[in-house]
Amino acid sequence: MVGGYVYRGEAIPALSGSYFFGDFCTAAIWSFRFVNGMISEFTDRTAELSAGGEVAWISGFAEDSAGEIYIVDRGLAEGQGELWKIVPDGTTTGVSASETSSLALRLSTATPNPFSIKTRIDLEPGSDRSRLNAAVYSPAGRLVRELSWAPGLQGSGSAALEWDGRDARGVDCPSGMYLLRVSGDGQDARERLVLLR
Repeated sequence: MVGGYVYRGEAIPALSGSYFFGDFCTAAIWSFRFVNGMISEFTDRTAELSAGGEVAWISGFAEDSAGEIYIVDRGLAEGQGELWKIVPDGTTTGVSASETSSLALRLSTATPNPFSIKTRIDLEPGSDRSRLNAAVYSPAGRLVRELSWAPGLQGSGSAALEWDGRDARGVDCPSGMYLLRVSGDGQDARERLVLLR
């Protein structure tokens, strides 16, 4: 988990008093309010704050003098880090809402997960899967292995990926947490994978 800030800005009054935090490995972002000693309004903000799937590895949050919050993105490779500002709806650029709904890349939960021999992830590509890239990354953002579609699914509306816990050279990866990222054609989806040896 990556700690964050309480929103104190003026650009989005509805979020005032909401604490934002995230997860480094999955780039998930949540918020909640602390009211009368109790957590309330716990909300998964991942989809709305990662429009187009730009945020890869959340390494921190920042706040400017006006109380506006920023997401510090380490990036998938060295030198690709970025800083994203949380802004009101309608001010982001990129894929429109109608385009996003028609693309609708969705991943199932990896099965089994945690795994020791092999895990499988089913997905609805939302478009031509040949235009999508699938890869496994280490928590440090290092590319571990690019994946190809599992056999026997050509022509169907769904697809599947399998990972045997090995890197691109065929060497067994150590136990730990990894990130599967499927991206391309304006889409992005992630799944956290836990490998046990």
